[in-house]
Amino acid sequence: MHTPPSRFQVLKFPLAATPQNRIAIVLPGVLLLLALCSLLIPVPHFHLQLDFTLSCILSLTNAFLGYVFIERAFRMNMKLSILLLLGGMTFRFFLLLTAIALILVSTPVGIGSFVGSFMVMYAVTLFAEVFYINHKTDQLRLAAIPVRK
Repeated sequence: MHTPPSRFQVLKFPLAATPQNRIAIVLPGVLLLLALCSLLIPVPHFHLQLDFTLSCILSLTNAFLGYVFIERAFRMNMKLSILLLLGGMTFRFFLLLTAIALILVSTPVGIGSFVGSFMVMYAVTLFAEVFYINHKTDQLRLAAIPVRK
């Protein structure tokens, strides 16, 4: 019997209403809102708004792509899953390096503030990504344990 899809879907991945998924949806939205508000509210002698906004957008895009790769990887067998996870991380890393180089060449951002804020945001999203992979792995292990009656 086919179950109807959830009303919250991201690229055909149904999202259950768990506290972890609520945090994963709300936190990036709050960070993006904070970044956009920092652009709209000018502060004299404070030129970090554009740097912070661009780094936030890059990091959240990376986190979203990571989520897509993780969801796809856990639908495959173990070898393909690990290959997709590690290959996806490598691909996204080089994609981010290219995007950072293009931003530094084409926009008037401060190199130190942009790279610094990006590294902080990237570390936070990478930590969340590894936590999510561990969470998914634990779910698979629990599903494989037979239930006693």
